[in-house]
Amino acid sequence: MAEQESQTFPPAGGQLDLFVDNEGTAALYDLCVALRGRNLETAKRALATLAVQAPEHRLRPATERLTHALVRLPTRLSPADASAELKMLEQTLRPDAQDVLGAQAHDLLAPFWQRLADALAGAPFDPERPALHASYAYAQCLDWCRAAAAVEAVLDYAAQPVLLARLAEARYRNGDRHGAIATWAALCWRFPAAAEKVMEGPELPDTRLRVVWIRFCDQNLDPPPDTSLFPAYLLLSEPELARTLPADLSAGDSVGENAYQAVHQLLQRDSIDTRRAVHNARPWLLEAYLRAFVTT
Repeated sequence: MAEQESQTFPPAGGQLDLFVDNEGTAALYDLCVALRGRNLETAKRALATLAVQAPEHRLRPATERLTHALVRLPTRLSPADASAELKMLEQTLRPDAQDVLGAQAHDLLAPFWQRLADALAGAPFDPERPALHASYAYAQCLDWCRAAAAVEAVLDYAAQPVLLARLAEARYRNGDRHGAIATWAALCWRFPAAAEKVMEGPELPDTRLRVVWIRFCDQNLDPPPDTSLFPAYLLLSEPELARTLPADLSAGDSVGENAYQAVHQLLQRDSIDTRRAVHNARPWLLEAYLRAFVTT
């Protein structure tokens, strides 16, 4: 068991070396295992041993804070204390856990985020404080079903780019890629600047979508294509989506939405009229269709 754990751990700081005969290192290892398992009594004993054997250890202050946090974990969090708890999680506990536990920090942090999400359940969404919402807390503990449900419980979530992005990721991670793409499309049409940040950000979970986005941006067009046209271009790159996503995915009448509808109809039925509609939306979209689907 110890051999297996040594292969999946040490802390991110690289201070733990099981091959060095060092009592302080062994105490730190025991402490980290206890923190990962949220075993308060074992963590207290290991922390006391570490304080005696390696009082100047770099990670000792962080492990003390993490151990003390475990004391209050079983207690219910009041909604009135949710803001302070969020600040503590983001500014103290998460950095400490990442420093001490590295890639296993989630093992310790997940129930803290769950506790915060429960305290925020039913609370309204504040665009000025988007992280102070149950959907954010559920996402941090990787409870994507509840994250999606918390977004959908907000009556005007479609008017909030942060919530649309959050919902798209939750749907994708729940295995609903088509639902996620529909939500990302809405983000492109309604909030193109926010969509660009999502597509170019490191946390976009859909690697296929990222590849298509890169090709979309790398087209030699003057002026460059507007982000609102990306869903139409995506249909040309993944035509099977036209069989699963409806043509009237959005009831809007924007340039991007009209282009999506025109491309969707062209993929369903190639005719002079459907080609003309795509050309009217953007000539380069028709050119891309002809290159991809019509042999010369």
